[in-house]
Amino acid sequence: MQLSPEEGAWARCGAARLPWGLGLLLALGLVLGVGPALAQDAVEPPPAAGTAEEPDAPEDAGSEDAGSEGAGSEGAGSEHAGSDDELDDAGAAPPAMPLDGRLRAATDVLVYSDDNAVRVVSPQLSVRYALDEDGGEISARAVVDVISAASVDVVTHATNGFDEVRYEAELAASKAFGDHTPSLAYRASREPDYVSHGVSVGLTSRLGTPDSVLALGWGGTFDRVGRSGTPRDAFEEHLQTHTASLAYTQTLSPRLLLRGAYNLVYQRGYMEKPYRYVPLFTEAQAAAAEASGGLDLDSFDAFRSNVRPPEEVPDTRVRHAAALRALAYFPDTRTSLRLDYRFYADDWDVRAHTLEPVVRSAIREHWELAGWLRAYRQSGASFWQRAYVVPDLGTLPHYRSVDRDLSPYTTLTFGLRTTWRNERWAVYLDAAVAQTWYDDFLYLDTLTALLAQAGVRITL
Repeated sequence: MQLSPEEGAWARCGAARLPWGLGLLLALGLVLGVGPALAQDAVEPPPAAGTAEEPDAPEDAGSEDAGSEGAGSEGAGSEHAGSDDELDDAGAAPPAMPLDGRLRAATDVLVYSDDNAVRVVSPQLSVRYALDEDGGEISARAVVDVISAASVDVVTHATNGFDEVRYEAELAASKAFGDHTPSLAYRASREPDYVSHGVSVGLTSRLGTPDSVLALGWGGTFDRVGRSGTPRDAFEEHLQTHTASLAYTQTLSPRLLLRGAYNLVYQRGYMEKPYRYVPLFTEAQAAAAEASGGLDLDSFDAFRSNVRPPEEVPDTRVRHAAALRALAYFPDTRTSLRLDYRFYADDWDVRAHTLEPVVRSAIREHWELAGWLRAYRQSGASFWQRAYVVPDLGTLPHYRSVDRDLSPYTTLTFGLRTTWRNERWAVYLDAAVAQTWYDDFLYLDTLTALLAQAGVRITL
């Protein structure tokens, strides 16, 4: 099955793609990041509160920037769950790393399961080496996604399901030059029918003071889409994605921080799924189905026509995402509160709103507890229909899709994380549950997903 490389671990399931991401969160990169997503946006371990290492200002960690979610869905994003134990904010100053702890290694494992017969196990290894105390570093990351799916999205397209493995690797480097820190990264991923290469460049600058930070970035991905079991000379398509980002962070006081971010994404090329076919209904078939109680997963096959054209969506897409964040720290209770809001819009007429409050606190020496709630709501694409009804089978809808990420839906996600850390080690455990309600999707009305994630970091 085709797996979209721009989506996080929660969303890397091809035709059975998850509706959000943590992520990380997944980047749960599922807060301001697809989505996902909790996998992309999981609250990462903060510095040990009440210790000498605790910063005066609250740390802005745990979510992605405004545009890391995908096509209006909550789960898109390129980060793996827990890919970094701080998920450095694109709009914040590069974090200082004491030079007596230059090297940091991490391992994470994410496990996802839902009641639509999708299972994902996603281990990751990463390493960082500090070049200076102002955020300069080199890093490497490797991810493996092991996916098993027999969801209705898959079964309704004439297959019993699939098992697949996806590999991804990334190299990145940044170097501080006074108040400016340029960065460069390269990412590659491969699976049986999808190969992706991505590059990104960025610049983070302190505007005369560490309290005012501007971040600029550009990223490009270049993907080759195939079909399992089909030679490349018989089927091969391409997709390019270009992303421009802007973020500004202002520290108003030692305990209050505000941030705004904007992302612009332009895509051109093949955005269909090569395995996805769209059932059609004549007007007479639709009337017969309505008289029998309406179309649903159990009845649609009895009423649809024998014509099932492949999915067809526009070849270009322009996406906008804007986000705001407020972060406050309360030293008396060693607690931080964060509130994120994100608005998404694209030229396919998808509109989405995400609201996420996060609370985390040092509950005792070396131990921290965090909890978050995410509310996500999106409208459907302009060409989305629950069922495509045609006057005759010689007339096909110009654009047509059964991608549930293009339908209107609502998702609520709740998660908890507990963390133990000392000067060298950090160990965390996440648990999250997400409930999705589809307004107008033929194959599903609801989806319940469970996610567990654990990780270990060591600083040398």
